[in-house]
Amino acid sequence: MGFNVNITDNYQPQMATSISTVEKKQEDKTSDIVTEEKDGDSVSISEEGKSKLNQMNAQKSEEKDDSSPIEKMIKELQKKIQQLKKEIDDLKQSDTPDDQKKEQVAAKENQLAMLQSQLSEAITQKQKGEETALRAKGFKNSLT
Repeated sequence: MGFNVNITDNYQPQMATSISTVEKKQEDKTSDIVTEEKDGDSVSISEEGKSKLNQMNAQKSEEKDDSSPIEKMIKELQKKIQQLKKEIDDLKQSDTPDDQKKEQVAAKENQLAMLQSQLSEAITQKQKGEETALRAKGFKNSLT
């Protein structure tokens, strides 16, 4: 922002009608100066501020990736299935008596079957939702 000052007998400061762009100082590498030529405002943003802004943008993009509740459910079911498979493998390797081991493995395999069924249903719902969205956009004939 610039000022024109004329010192005469009648001291009258005058504001410049045009605003020149503020250049970034070479020795000040910790901040950028942004100039809004309409208002003459300038803003200095520190490196810490830029870092926090980047973190916030990264969080927003991650949240957008998981925005669908069905996708969250699918990921959660996949995690539970992996965990249950590991528990079954650990149980098979354990020193538990064979008759108890068989009962516990059977119970966990039943749980696994139920989770896999739920996962299959969730994937089907997701696909139906995507097909519906495509049809709504006018791609009805491409889904044959």
